Amino acid sequence: MSTNKTAKTLFILTAVNGFVAVLSYALTILLANFFGPSKFGIYSQIMILAGLLSIMTKFGTEQTAAARFVKTRSASQVMSNVIAIKLFFSISCFLVLTLVYAPNYVFIVCIFLVVIKEFDLSFFYEIEKKNERYSYINLFSKFAYVTGAFALVLTGYSELLGYFILLGVLLSFSLFFQLFDHGHYKAFRLSEFSRGLYGYIVECAPLTVVALSSFAFGGFSRLILENKLGTEILGIYSLGWQFITIGTIFISVVYRIWRLRFAEAINSRNKSELFNHLRSYVFLVVSPILILSMTIATYSDFIVRLLFSFEYVALSELLPLFSAYIFLISIAGLLEMLWVATGKTNIYMIISLLFSSFLLIVLSGYSEGFQMRDFLVAILSTHGGLIMILGIVWYYKFKSLFI
Repeated sequence: MSTNKTAKTLFILTAVNGFVAVLSYALTILLANFFGPSKFGIYSQIMILAGLLSIMTKFGTEQTAAARFVKTRSASQVMSNVIAIKLFFSISCFLVLTLVYAPNYVFIVCIFLVVIKEFDLSFFYEIEKKNERYSYINLFSKFAYVTGAFALVLTGYSELLGYFILLGVLLSFSLFFQLFDHGHYKAFRLSEFSRGLYGYIVECAPLTVVALSSFAFGGFSRLILENKLGTEILGIYSLGWQFITIGTIFISVVYRIWRLRFAEAINSRNKSELFNHLRSYVFLVVSPILILSMTIATYSDFIVRLLFSFEYVALSELLPLFSAYIFLISIAGLLEMLWVATGKTNIYMIISLLFSSFLLIVLSGYSEGFQMRDFLVAILSTHGGLIMILGIVWYYKFKSLFI
């Protein structure tokens, strides 16, 4: 695909998903100001744990489905395998969650309702190269939720469960629409359910460990922060972390455009195509995100005072660091796609695990006296080191692709 066609596709997806990000962040700001730091901290705990269970539910299938399709050329097998994996791991995780958090069943239900999102068919739209269509479906679902949540806030409704029930219902409707859209449900076949399943699970396992390692930076670290500084501080910190979420939404769109291309170029050892994709990624993704990060850092104090209530004024000194993290995510996304495309995910897993383990040891055992800024500096430094090492190791291991 030409750079112009790529730019056009990226523009459409970015525009749609950019609007989704704006809607999401507008709702987050509204909820944060409406609930206050303490209750928003509980909301953040639910979303953090839902993020953990989402990783286990997906079990690396989102990253590998396109590459697996390149190898098998069977969309039916990929669909059946992915659904089998998601069902098995989601059921197992919720059994464990129930044992840990019972009898706080409202908390458990809220997490379950968020995780419904991970059963959508974004991976199948990616295989069909219909990413734009999926983005519109996702937009409609998000817009409906934001509209409903705004209505609840305007009526003064403050029970968290109601907001999560609304989200779960709309996600379920979206999932059913995707299943019947162009007859996608027909691709799921019980005869393909277990075909190559064990090998696929083994293939996905390292990426799941990598995802859990990445979760240490934005998930486990926040749980440690809450344990040391309290729920109210978690609410303030998590609101700042939502800027990272905006970057993540954009990168998730980018993955769907470039994952298959990197996999095909590396699988066929097509050096010119690989270079073209690298150049287009830097020009169309890294550069705009760098500009966005610099803008947020420059006007951080103005942004905080404009958007948030006085209870969140402490975010002013954190926003430049959060903006730098957005830029790091764009580089991390590129490296993840390159490692997955080469299939050498065990090395990727080990390096990621070492860095995330180091971070968690520091934060849990040596963070007495740490404030929010100290937590964020430790996370940013460790993740930056991880990205540098992953890039160096990948280049020296696969430099034959560039010769």
